[in-house]
Amino acid sequence: MKDRVTYEEAIKMWEYKDGMLFWKVGRQRKLKGKRAGNLNKGTGKRMVLHRPYRYLEHRLIWLICKGEWPKGIVMHLDGDKLNNNIENLHDGSMSENTLSLNDSLRKNNKSGIKGISIIDPKHGKLSNWCADLTRNGKRYKTYHKTKEEAIEKLNAVREQLKLLPDGRCLA
Repeated sequence: MKDRVTYEEAIKMWEYKDGMLFWKVGRQRKLKGKRAGNLNKGTGKRMVLHRPYRYLEHRLIWLICKGEWPKGIVMHLDGDKLNNNIENLHDGSMSENTLSLNDSLRKNNKSGIKGISIIDPKHGKLSNWCADLTRNGKRYKTYHKTKEEAIEKLNAVREQLKLLPDGRCLA
């Protein structure tokens, strides 16, 4: 989405306070001083409606606090989509966001570890565990007899790619 509100417009329109946005102006003073936006039940994030566009609250907070729109995806460092304190926000890439442990495990993950899965014996594989990681379009997928071997291999690939255990880049 093209970001349509400028920094100058945003600081006239909203006030940032404790991880929240409040209206500075409003139609016939109805909104002035009230919390901006509503919770989007589908995404679990707060949305702010302005001139008929919708904005994610955390992106507007980034704009107001940093003076420019984020270059990538704004990630919540603690994984809480409603914690929009500027200290909790990070301008990251899609790859970082996908690999981050802040993303919850898939509902069908039986290993309890992101990137490690157990293979159903009916698929005819001799190995029971799979270590799987995709980074910058390249997939690293290996099969192992034990969960520990799969974890060891996944950690080795992450180290080779200079990734933290949660998938974020070291540099």
